[in-house]
Amino acid sequence: MVGAATGFVAGFTVIFTLAGAGAGILGSQFLEHRRGLELIGGAIVIAMGIVMLAPRWITFLQRQARLPMQFGHDGALWAGLAGAAFAIGWTPCIGPTLGAILTVAGTEGRATDGAVLLFAYSLGLAIPFLAAGIWLSTALAATRPLRAHWETVTRASGLVLVFVGVLLATGQLAEISARLGS
Repeated sequence: MVGAATGFVAGFTVIFTLAGAGAGILGSQFLEHRRGLELIGGAIVIAMGIVMLAPRWITFLQRQARLPMQFGHDGALWAGLAGAAFAIGWTPCIGPTLGAILTVAGTEGRATDGAVLLFAYSLGLAIPFLAAGIWLSTALAATRPLRAHWETVTRASGLVLVFVGVLLATGQLAEISARLGS
């Protein structure tokens, strides 16, 4: 079980980190248009936050599609491929947050910054996955009270995204990043 969980985490970590690096590289090509990209990126991040604030009203963005596949193999390799497929699929539960982070990575304009952002994002996803794999029954019992407040957690996350989007659109996010980096 732990090997499969580790493989799954490794699969999505590789894909997310490469996506972050790619967003940084692509963003570096547009540095001369940084202000416009900050405005557009801020609007996208704000829109992602609004999607999280009002999921019942924006249902067409909450859909998912699944391919009917069955694998007869077990193990870390197949779990890694499943993790990579998970990352590529951008499931609806992480789509708005992931989109916002990729947008920020693109506005930074450096592959390393994008890779680091998405690697940190992957760690944030990995820790609960690995903990659940190790302590599944305990994790289910511990998250039961949280599930009753899931809508509140999602809306709070949406508010954070709107706030970050405003910071991005106004150029304040770059200023804060520069101050933290020095």
